Amino acid sequence: MENLAASRLDFIRGGAKPPFKFKTGVSYRLGAPGGAVGSLFSLDYNSPEDGPGYLAAGVESVLYGALALRAGYSSFGEISNGVSFGLGFGLPVRGGREIRLDYSYGASYDFGNVHKFGFSCKFGAAGAALPPEAIQPAATPAPS
Repeated sequence: MENLAASRLDFIRGGAKPPFKFKTGVSYRLGAPGGAVGSLFSLDYNSPEDGPGYLAAGVESVLYGALALRAGYSSFGEISNGVSFGLGFGLPVRGGREIRLDYSYGASYDFGNVHKFGFSCKFGAAGAALPPEAIQPAATPAPS
C-alpha cells in the first residue's frame, strides 16, 4: 500500500493529498545467487484510487556480480512512454563493501525523456551476522 497515511502536500498556490495506491507483484530469479550470470523477472499490478489499474514488468540480468542490465515496461500511458532501460556497475571494496554506479532512461508525460544517475555505497557483506555485543547491551555492574 502506498500513501496509506499521506498528508496534504502544498506547493506555492496549490496542493493535494497523494492518491492511495495498492500494489501487488511477483518475481522469479533464474540462476544461482552469486553465480556468473543471473536474471530476475518481475511483474507488478498497480491499482491507484484516482485512475485505472496498470501493469509493470521488468527484467534485470547480472553478469559476474558486477554489471547489471535492466529493461522494463509500464502500461501506465502510451506504449512509447512505458519503456525504460538501465545499467549498473558494482565495484567491490574490501570488507564486503561495494560502490555502485547506476544509470536509467525512461520517458514521462510531464518531463519528456528522463535520464537518471545514481551513486550508492554498501557497507558490510550481505547477510553478515552482527557480533553478539552489537545485539545485546553490555552488562552493567551490580551496585555494591
